[in-house]
Amino acid sequence: MTSKTPRALDSEKHSGINIDFTNEAAEAIKEVSTDDDQLSRPITVIFIGAGSRGTTYAEFARVMPSWMRIVAVAEPDPQKRDLFRQAYDIDIDNAYEDWKPIAEQPKMADAVFICTLDHQHFQPAVAFAGLRYHIFLEKPMSVSISECAKITAAAEAAGTVFAIGHVLRYSPFHRRIKEILDTKELGEIINIQHVEPVGWYHFAHSYVRGNWHKEADSTFSLMGKCCHDIDLLQWWTGLQYAKVSSFGSLTWFNKHNKPKEAGSSTQCLECPLQDTCQFSAKTIYMKHKWHTSVLSPSRNINDIEEAVKTGPYGRCVYEMDNDVCDNQVVNIQFERGERTTPTATLTMIATSDALCQRKVRIYCSNGDIEADEQEPYIKVTNFSTRSTRSINPYKGNTITTGHGGSDMGIVRCFLLAIDAYERGDYREATSQIPPAREALNAHLFVFAAEQARKTGTVVNVDQFIKEQLRKATEN
Repeated sequence: MTSKTPRALDSEKHSGINIDFTNEAAEAIKEVSTDDDQLSRPITVIFIGAGSRGTTYAEFARVMPSWMRIVAVAEPDPQKRDLFRQAYDIDIDNAYEDWKPIAEQPKMADAVFICTLDHQHFQPAVAFAGLRYHIFLEKPMSVSISECAKITAAAEAAGTVFAIGHVLRYSPFHRRIKEILDTKELGEIINIQHVEPVGWYHFAHSYVRGNWHKEADSTFSLMGKCCHDIDLLQWWTGLQYAKVSSFGSLTWFNKHNKPKEAGSSTQCLECPLQDTCQFSAKTIYMKHKWHTSVLSPSRNINDIEEAVKTGPYGRCVYEMDNDVCDNQVVNIQFERGERTTPTATLTMIATSDALCQRKVRIYCSNGDIEADEQEPYIKVTNFSTRSTRSINPYKGNTITTGHGGSDMGIVRCFLLAIDAYERGDYREATSQIPPAREALNAHLFVFAAEQARKTGTVVNVDQFIKEQLRKATEN
């Protein structure tokens, strides 16, 4: 895969339901499907939140209406709500401003997708679990340890399928790496180096100007951006986390780094550098039209310009009140009894050309793996045979939508898990979507990593989790 720039994204693949990227979703579904895929009937679903993530997951229903049928939506933004309702032919009486009226009714669907902002996950997750809906909850689970623990308890009490949007393990790319590791051809895992390059304009959009720019209003950036990377590392190794340390800070996106030529300008359209600054809202949104549905669901140029003039997405990235890390490294020691203690590093970096295209190096006792999502190949070296081979994990050459196919992959597995659950095949359901407790443990590790960063200490993960869960049950 080639690196994506704002110009490469001006088709707005990620921007909203009235830009038709159904063909790309269809290609992704082909990549993640198998010949024996089948459901006994369509699964009916409700969407709580019709923003960027909600509309992405909903694309599955366009491509596979025999698998998923959307019967209701709750979305506070009237324009987004109406666009979503029309796109999926939802009865106007089933389009709500808020999720609570849905939860007050008798159960009206099999499942619910909760795709609200992070700090809005807790109440609907607990409510719909209590009604025994199957639940797909966008990551992160919630923004506090207590709420994560209570959501998990509610999901376990319901006993239904509960998926967290830890999408990475559902892409052909990461699944193929897992298959290679599980064969033990390369022996035991000794070390993993995993990099999440967020992308300079993506980070500026989401974590400087956007919804995740301030920890108090959302969550810290490691949780918001990398909790599914943590899930991926644990899935690849099959091991528990033992110890963690972490270092990181808000390094670049602050007033100290504002170009002198920008003067006192706080708005891009008033700045003398509006045509040359790489972070110019004029260039990113008005010229290249990247992710503009967040600024205006209509994506009309006049509406976009007005949003740039008056809203946070037109603010100078060096003049915002953002406070989340723009670079962080997490140092991990896994637990493998008395034999070995494998290690890993996870690096999150904002200032990268690659847009969330992970870079992975896995060093094993009998070989290593080099993999980069910017390219469609995985390089595998075997020490015993002294051979190196390149593997294409895709049926085609590239996947250009939704986390390398993961977004469609996790929806597919969620629907298969529901179908298996309702047939009484609970083992099959769990093989498609892991238990809620597994997702909780990944989240708790991220909280432990942030604790390590803030205190400058090495945190014993097991002790941290036990202590935090004890406190959660007391509250």
